[in-house]
Amino acid sequence: MGMSPLAAGPPPEMPRGTASPGSYRPLWFAGVAVACMVLSLPTTILVGFGMAPTIVAYIVDPTEQKHAAFCVGSISFCGLFPYIIEIWAGDHSIDQAFDILSDAFKLMVIFGTAGIGWLIYSGIPPMVSTMILLRAQRRVEQLKEIQQDLVGEWGPEVSQPPPPPGAAAPTRRRRR
Repeated sequence: MGMSPLAAGPPPEMPRGTASPGSYRPLWFAGVAVACMVLSLPTTILVGFGMAPTIVAYIVDPTEQKHAAFCVGSISFCGLFPYIIEIWAGDHSIDQAFDILSDAFKLMVIFGTAGIGWLIYSGIPPMVSTMILLRAQRRVEQLKEIQQDLVGEWGPEVSQPPPPPGAAAPTRRRRR
């Protein structure tokens, strides 16, 4: 039988000068960004400009999970995607990318969908918490009705709190 990972003790320390696996993340991100710029500059321009609200959402969201960036980014990408397809189906030039970015209607769609993402992020949690509160209040009402039925059937002793531990139990009178 092998030892469990918890019984083995703490993991050995990494030697000095060795980077942790997470420390390469910015380097990978920069490498992918440079590769995208070299291989597909018009698409990179369009995505970089169109996803700016997502970057803002990532920066201003104080939570560790970054739900704002996820919500705004996914909806914003949905608004940007038709224009990505348009640039891919066209001549895929920088001029076409700037033509898309200079069209007021297209910008309204791109940034309007980001606004919808912000509305969803801002509006859904209060709505869900209100629904949960209403369900809990309804359940309390149902339990009070059940309690009243029990009091009617078993007597008022049922609705009294139990005696503290160690206290003598009250004597019950039998009904005749």
